[in-house]
This record gives sequence, structure tokens and C-alpha cells, in this order.
Amino acid sequence: MSRYRSYGNLDDPFISEGDTFFTRMNARLRPSQLQAGEVALSQNGRMKEDGTWQPRKGLQTLSGAITLDSAAIRLPFKVVGGQRNAGVVTLVLQDIPSIAFEPGSSITVVDVNASTDSPNGTFALTEVFFSNRQLQYAQAGVDEEFTTTEDSIVAPESLIPTALDPDFTLTDDGANEVYGSCVYSDPLSDFTDDYIFTATNNVMQILRLRDRVEYRVRYPLGESIYTNCYLIQADNKVYVFRNDETTLECKPTLTQFQIASASRSNKTITVTTPSAHGLVANQFISLFGLGNYSIGGNPNQYYQVEPTNLTASSFEVTFNTNDTGNETYIVGGARVEFFNDFTLVANGRYTLPDHINDGNVISGTTKANGDPNHVDDTVSEPQGNDGQVTIKEVSHGLVLGQELTIVKASSPLDLYVGQKVKVSQVIDDDHFAIPLAVETIEASSNVYLELAKKAPVSFLRHQPASPFGVMSQRRMWMPYFFEEDYDVSPFSWKAREGKDEIIASDILDPDTYDVVGGRFRVTGGSNDFIVAVQPFTEDTILVMCRRSVHRLTGASGSLTDVGMNVVTPDIGCAARKTIVQVGNRVLFLSDKGVMSLEFMDEYNLRGTEIPLSEPIQPFMDRINQRFIDRSVGAYFDNRFWLAVPLDNSAECNRIFIYSFLSQGWESMDLVSSQQFNVRDMLVGREGEENRLYITTSEGGVHKVDGYDGGDQVSVQAGNSVGETIPVVSQLVTREYDCDSIDRKAFSRSEIHLKSQPDSISDAEIVFQTTDPDRSQTAQSVSTLLNANLAQGEDASVRSRIRLRGYGCSLRISPTKGRPFVRAVKVEGRITDRSQTSTT
Repeated sequence: MSRYRSYGNLDDPFISEGDTFFTRMNARLRPSQLQAGEVALSQNGRMKEDGTWQPRKGLQTLSGAITLDSAAIRLPFKVVGGQRNAGVVTLVLQDIPSIAFEPGSSITVVDVNASTDSPNGTFALTEVFFSNRQLQYAQAGVDEEFTTTEDSIVAPESLIPTALDPDFTLTDDGANEVYGSCVYSDPLSDFTDDYIFTATNNVMQILRLRDRVEYRVRYPLGESIYTNCYLIQADNKVYVFRNDETTLECKPTLTQFQIASASRSNKTITVTTPSAHGLVANQFISLFGLGNYSIGGNPNQYYQVEPTNLTASSFEVTFNTNDTGNETYIVGGARVEFFNDFTLVANGRYTLPDHINDGNVISGTTKANGDPNHVDDTVSEPQGNDGQVTIKEVSHGLVLGQELTIVKASSPLDLYVGQKVKVSQVIDDDHFAIPLAVETIEASSNVYLELAKKAPVSFLRHQPASPFGVMSQRRMWMPYFFEEDYDVSPFSWKAREGKDEIIASDILDPDTYDVVGGRFRVTGGSNDFIVAVQPFTEDTILVMCRRSVHRLTGASGSLTDVGMNVVTPDIGCAARKTIVQVGNRVLFLSDKGVMSLEFMDEYNLRGTEIPLSEPIQPFMDRINQRFIDRSVGAYFDNRFWLAVPLDNSAECNRIFIYSFLSQGWESMDLVSSQQFNVRDMLVGREGEENRLYITTSEGGVHKVDGYDGGDQVSVQAGNSVGETIPVVSQLVTREYDCDSIDRKAFSRSEIHLKSQPDSISDAEIVFQTTDPDRSQTAQSVSTLLNANLAQGEDASVRSRIRLRGYGCSLRISPTKGRPFVRAVKVEGRITDRSQTSTT
């Protein structure tokens, strides 16, 4: 319907309303209350600096789902036994269950045999016992023992169709879950290489971002991880905090050596080295640069050293190939690389250094009678400097200038008992000297001297077991939740009373902790507990509790000078991994949503009254509170990324993005796969740029916004690339009411779109009105233009609406390409002016 040149007094003119830019999402207010540039929903979208909206790029798979060979996979779990007793079914698994099994979730049991009531089917899981490898669910029936076969399995309900696939099995290595990850930066690399360390239940996976080379590293014998852990890089080491288990540590040193020859016989690769390689059986290594492998496949990957035929300069590995032939590889430039294994941090009873004593002071060049110029030359032992006494103490470990106290001595040194001296010379590992002004001491005089190192009057311990730790002001800070139980052998960790204390290590010594002068009770024994410790500005440390936030000051000096005060007594942190510092602000997820603390000046740290997530509070209210602690956050590209478990999910299945440039929430991201979840979000350096990466519980490493053709999602082991699935994006505009509460007849719309230079575009458009609530059948851009929007082209897409209502909104869903949405507009005129209300 065309416009008129003019309107009379009784005519209803057409009114236009729309947006020429898009800045933020607001799901809190009614769509008709939103301001220009605000949208009701941005799903899988990005809002550019020029005000355009565009679907996001896809995830790029850098490392496939958890796999130690092509057959390894996480599910299903084999059932090896079970029984029903008093209406409770207990299944015994062959492997430790993963956290995919959660009380309250549905599981499916297949091929477990019973003589009466079958335990097979889908049930709500009631209990999980990781240490005993057991699952429990309620089922009425006769009490009896079950029998199992090779086909007896159990898996989460949503994955059981895939789990029945015959290739869906566990390897002997049993790596079935990822429990934590972190970025490690090699300080010695010329490339400033970054690696992603991913902790599975029994092996550490390592991915070098620069070239996507993969490594594996073992844990100490008998050690494993069976629940979520926390990884950090500190003191040039990678620490794995395991809650009530002794922490693991590794100083990742990449060892390389050349290959002299390499050949394959069927699946066995034999490697010889120019010199002794130092490898041991079952150690993980990676091979690089082997050529001439066209027959049996690419052998350049990671392996475990076979115990058979292992010599000083040769070893064997097993190659996963279907070829049964033989081949000799070209080894020019070929090499072996490996990282050293993880070990346990120092543990057990802490032993203070013994005092130093010497029954025969072996040298005697001293200041005779206090005369600094007199030196006696009759001593037969090796001479020292003027006025020094040389002492023999095997592996004394002293340094120049270290302070000692004379505890006990015989004549002529007994006059100095109680005095303090400093080491004046470190001769070698077994000899040192101190300055004393006494008469000459003959080597054969058997003078006795006992010295004590300076030590605090306190009680020291090795690093305690902890759920996490952080480095700040050259100290390791961690919650003091567990202490050693020496009543059992070997000792174990037992829970301490309360969870409101933190403990700090000695400076530059993450192994030594003063449990008297280095621990601090934060909440005073209230009904609160510590969630996180966050380094802040200068010498300030924030202690984030579940219901409050506290501030430690003076952390850079002596621990006796540390002060503590409350920042906010009624807002706490719900998830440790969501804490992000941006400038003078600290963001974190609380029970009320995303909150922030702002550093106002030298003395003021204030909490904001209104949550940062207030515009998307309806989504925050849908977070599964039972698993809110698994939420993770990251700061990257001027954005705050927050992954949370929404609705009934036990894993993080949605990512909300806050843009600091537009000061608003930009998108709700999701992946169209129920099996995909977020374990961690990490910022690492890949070549010359920093990127954001996602690790999953299945072990995949994915680069955010790394692929322009959909999401490469790897949830099945043995598939390094993963399945590519569409990115389902959607833009729902605000509701246009033409500044009137009257009913309008909406007739026309106009949408400005532009394709990317390298792809065509198409999208579906739906118009929806309220009061009355009606929607129009979807129209496609290709239908309105009679063709897809060509590469690099822009268009003004016009369509008819023909709907009546109080307001009208648009839903734009791209179906091809990633078109830019520049502007939208609707036109309508007031209609139905009668005084009678309509419905």
C-alpha cells in the first residue's frame, strides 16, 4: 500500500519505527519497554562496533574427544555385577563412573539379567559411589543377585543409542573423563609456546597450540583423579589440586633427542637413538618428522614405550594401523619429544633442618687477641681468610650471609655461645666459614662447635591437600580445609573443623606452610565457607566466601602484618572459576547473578548494588543451583564470557557474553548438541595472537570463533576433527509500538542485510504481534529477493506484514552464511478506534 502525499484530519497516517543499530540484549523488561538498539534476544550472535548484528563463527576442534587410541571412548560403562535389595538396585561398574552420572539424572540399563523383575530400562539415579564404582536407583521387586554378560552396560539416557554402537568401548587405559584444565606458558621457548593441560582420570593430555602437537604425561603410580580438580601454573610448575588428595606437581620440561633409525613391522615401530635415551617402560613419548609412511599411515603421534625389547639406545611402540607390511622410515630431522611425569608434592611429616655441629673445627686462621692484623701461620690445616673459622658440615645448604646462632662450643669458642654470626664464605657443599675473633685454633685440638640455623618459633607443614591454590606476592595461598591423619599408614587427609580458614606458604617456597603464623580465619566460624582466593591490586587479596567477600591487606610483607576486613557481608561467590578481574573491577557469579566489586581508591573497595546480569535475570533464574559451582568465566576480546548449567543440565550448556564496549549483554551462545558441555574456558597464545578455548568433559579442545562453517564439535573419541553442525542463530528485536497504546495495523517492513564477501546468505523472517498475539508464517529472504543474497552484496528486503496488534517484533533466523543485519523497520497505522475494548 503506497503512502499518501498528505492526510486529512480524520485520516490515520502510517507511522514508522525501527532500529538502525544493535548494541545489547535485554530479557528483563517487556519487549515494548526496550530502548533503541536493544533486542529481546540475541542467540549465537555478535554485535559489531558499527551497530550491526551477525551470527557468530563456529567452534574449531583442535583436539578430539578423549582418546588414547582410535577405539577409546567415554561411554558406556560396563556392568560387572549387581543386586536388588529392599527396593534399591545397586550396579557395580568395571570402571570408576564419570560425572556424567549425577543423582537425579536418568540412566538406561541394558542386558543385566535377573530371574524375576528385570532391572533393565530407564531410571532416575539416586546415588553414585565413585570409590566403590557403584550406581544406585530405586526399583520395586524381589531381592536377588544379578548376572551380567559382555553386553551388560549402563549410560546416561540421552547417550544410550550411541553407546550401543559396538565401537563404543573403553581402552585398558580407562581414560573416561576430563576433570580440569589450564594453560601453561613455556618461559624458555623462543615462540612463547602455550600448552593446554587437560587432566583426565589417569593421564594428563597436553596440546601445544602453535602446531597442535599432542603429548601425554603420567601421574604417579597408583594415583588418579575421580572428581573435578583445579589446575594452575605457578613457580614454573603445573599444580593439580585434588581436594582431599595430595596435590600433583610437574615442572614441564620438554626433552628432545634425534632418531638414528626407525622402521615398522606390522604394528610395531622400532626406534634407535644415537645415544642412551633414558626412557622407561610405559612412558609417553611423541614422534616427529618420520617420512616415507605412505603405506601404513602417518606414524608421527604420541605413544607409550613398550616394555619389550627396551634397551639403552632403542625402544618399541605400537602403531594403530591396519597395514601388516614392513617399511623403513626416513629419519632426517626426525626426533623424539616428551614431558616429564607428574609427581606428588612433598608430604608427610615436616622435618626441620638439623642443627650444625662439628666435633673438630678443622681450621684456625683467626684474629688473635682481637688484633685484626695478626695472623698465625702455624696451623697445618688449609688456611682461610683472616679472622675466620672453617667448619665441615656435609651438604650444609648454607648461603653467603645466612645468619647462624652459636648454641654450644668448647674453649676457646665458648665465649661466643648465644651470639649470632653470618656465613662469611661458602667454600664448597661441605665446608663454610664464619668470622670469629679468637686465638689460633690448632687442627688437632678437637674444638667443638654447635650452630643453629635461624628458624621461626612455629609449626611448619608441607603443602596441605586443597581444592585450589593461587600465587600472590610470591606466596601460595589456599584454603586450609584438610590436615594429615598420621593415625593410619600410609597417612591420609582428614577434614578440619570448618571451611573458613586460609593458609599461606613461605615466600618463594610453596612447600613450607606455617600453621601458626601463616593461617587466617576469615569468617570467624560463621555459617559461611571459602569459595575462592583472588589476588587483586598491589598487596590486596580477596577471599570470596559463599555469602560474603573479605579483603586481606599487607600480603606483600610479613604475615604478622596482614590485616583483614569485610567488603560485603551479604553477597558471595557461587563459582570459583567465574571470577574475572577487568581493570579496577572484579566480576563473579553469585546467587543473585553476576556481581562486581570496584576499586574506588586506595582505601575503598565497593560492591555494586545492582547485578551486572540484571538485564538477563530471567536466564540467571534458570541456572541449575545444584551445579552452579561448575560455572566458568573468562575475559577475552573486551568481553566477559560466562558458561553456566541452565535448566536441568548438570554441565555448563550456555555461554552468556557481556561486551565492555557496548556495556551490555551481547549474546546467549549454545551448541546444538546435547552431549557438548563446557569444562573450562581458557585464554592462550596460538602463534602471534591470543584466542579463547573451550575444553569439554569428553576431552575436546575447541577454539571459539575459529571456524566459519558451523560448529566443529567432538564428543566421540577417535574423531580428531569432529562433526560439523549448524550454528543456530537468532535475532529477536524489541517490540515496535509506534509510541501509542492503540491497536495498530502493521502492513510493511524493511530489513537491511549484507552478505560476507565469501558466502551467500539467506534467512527466515517471522513477524509477531501482541494483543492480540499472532505470528506470521516465516518468509525467507531468498523468496522475497527471488534468489539468495549474493556474496558481498547488500539489500533492502521489503515484505508485507498484515497483522494487527498493540506492537510488532521481528525474529530473524539466518539459514545460510553469516549475514549482517544493519537495520529493521516496520510501518503501521492506528486502527479500530472504537471505545469498546477488544480482545
